[in-house]
Amino acid sequence: RLCRGLGLLQLEPGDEAAALRQRVADLQERLDLVQAFCRAGVFERDPDTMQGWWDAHMYRNFGLPVPAPGTPAPPYAEVSTMLLREDRKPGAFRRTLDHAGVHADRVRLRRPDGSVRHLHSQWKVIHDAQGRPVRVLGVNTDDTEVFELARRADELRDELDLISRLGNIGLWRHDLATDRVYFDERACAHLGLPHSAEGLSQDEARALIHPDDLPALKASYDTTLQTGVPSDMSLRYRRTGGGWTHMLLRRMLQRDDQGRPAAFLGVMLDETERVVKARREAELSQRLESAAEAARIGLWTSGVDGGLPDWNRRMFELFGL
Repeated sequence: RLCRGLGLLQLEPGDEAAALRQRVADLQERLDLVQAFCRAGVFERDPDTMQGWWDAHMYRNFGLPVPAPGTPAPPYAEVSTMLLREDRKPGAFRRTLDHAGVHADRVRLRRPDGSVRHLHSQWKVIHDAQGRPVRVLGVNTDDTEVFELARRADELRDELDLISRLGNIGLWRHDLATDRVYFDERACAHLGLPHSAEGLSQDEARALIHPDDLPALKASYDTTLQTGVPSDMSLRYRRTGGGWTHMLLRRMLQRDDQGRPAAFLGVMLDETERVVKARREAELSQRLESAAEAARIGLWTSGVDGGLPDWNRRMFELFGL
């Protein structure tokens, strides 16, 4: 309001400035969320003095308490001592300052609590017009969970290979999209086939099987495909030099991301020796029974645990039972 040539001016915040502040706050909130989920910390270093600044996520990645805002980052030399001795590369970081652009390294550090973490460090070196480094900005990501999963996967793979090797178990896979069957080296050895990464067509694989066993193969195929329940089957495979190899197979269903059947996975075990031995024992038992019958001899067996004995038919006749 004007009074004797004087005026009073009252300033009110503009809608645009308030909207910008809200936008900045929203972006900061989202950035913090992404950094927390990805375990990513942001850092900055002066290429001349090596003094720097860390955000709160950097301190958490290193297992250090978060200081008050504006506190300088720990000295570079002090941080370097936290790296495992095998991962320390004296002077490597400083040498990157001569080359503008993005650089990266993977290191392991030991936190004050003794735990070891895997860090993926990436930084960008910025030069001025004269080609001198003036700024270094970077991100450290804690990849420990990824490395632990990879390590566990390697351990499981080694255990599976050991079990397969000791148990002489072969692995196979039937891809439903291409209708091809793939055997690993151990399975190929069981079947007397040369190992090939191209596998066999379904018709080629079935041609190796005894014709009388194909109905059991189809029943196993249909049961697992319709129910998803693993199924077993005993199949005879043709030997290269003649005769048949007795294989015990189990199949399970593998589905794709949409839950649709994608492949059959399975194992195979050569049980020829067991089948031949069981057949031989059955033949010997039948011969013994025939000889005892002809000679009117009663046969009995008894376990050492004191259970009831097992009699043949002639024993009952001898006792009038």
